[in-house]
Amino acid sequence: MSIADHTFRLRRVLCCCATFALAGVLAAPARGQTVNAESSSDQVLSSGSIISISTTGTAPVFKVVVSNSPCPAWYTDLYVLVEYFAPNGHTTYWQDDSGYIYGDGSFQYQAAQEGGPVTVTYVIYDGLGAEVTEGTRTFTILGQQPSTASIDGQIASNPWFFSSMIYQESTYQQYNLTTHDVNNASVGYPKYSYDGYGTGLTQIDPRKNTIVDADFWSWSQNITDGRTILNGYALSTSTTFWNSQVSQMNSQNPGTYPAPTNFPYCRFAYPQGGSHLYRDADWINAYNGTGGNGIYPPGYFIYWVQKVGTKPGYWVVKNNVRTYVSDVCNTAPR
Repeated sequence: MSIADHTFRLRRVLCCCATFALAGVLAAPARGQTVNAESSSDQVLSSGSIISISTTGTAPVFKVVVSNSPCPAWYTDLYVLVEYFAPNGHTTYWQDDSGYIYGDGSFQYQAAQEGGPVTVTYVIYDGLGAEVTEGTRTFTILGQQPSTASIDGQIASNPWFFSSMIYQESTYQQYNLTTHDVNNASVGYPKYSYDGYGTGLTQIDPRKNTIVDADFWSWSQNITDGRTILNGYALSTSTTFWNSQVSQMNSQNPGTYPAPTNFPYCRFAYPQGGSHLYRDADWINAYNGTGGNGIYPPGYFIYWVQKVGTKPGYWVVKNNVRTYVSDVCNTAPR
């Protein structure tokens, strides 16, 4: 607290000197004094109350209100914590200990790109700095599902299969839409994969990629970060792999091209012609990973098997089994 604040407090003590024992004896709180957490519309928030991140991603405003203080010299120190323990091991976290109120008044907060349980801790001091009482107020910040049009606008068909991939990953959900989910029982908490790791619209997995708080509570940031993973590591590794396979074919059996593969919403070929390059199938595959998971077989969608002795090399295309690529390419763009 600054010198100016201390001076201000000292001056205000004089108006209430009859209320306090000058020996520093703890003063009892005045009857009727209240400390409440309230929404921006003045709704009192308590355990079980929910305020929501808007469908466009704007964080809700809330405030702490002190009423019926016995003296302007009394002041209330505030500490706000928004903390959520995700099933994938990540903790989203926001705190603010800057709030304090003299006498009656309010202090406003906005926890940008954060959600989950909120705890407001308050400590009330009398004009001489002795603690009078303390307590907590709790409520919850949850998310609201963005519109399909908003999601489409953020995706912008970049890359061309991104819409189908996101719908296959999360059915276009950043947050739970029902009250029954294997990882969260509440509507408005982030949407997770069946194993609890994949998060939000693009199902970012912290075991494989960097994940930040906003990926849980900001649908637009989740899309941005999912696209970064897709256009970064997934594109780089799949391109390197694809080029190595083409190089092997050219050195062993030049002109031995794979037959095209047709899905309802994808057509892959090499040479490309009017189709999507087979490299894009491995690009899609790389986003989900190549290790296999009990649902999809390990490895890339298409690869070259090198020749052995007089046996020529050949292409293997996994177009007759369920793969991540087939799931994405059987999903209509939104």
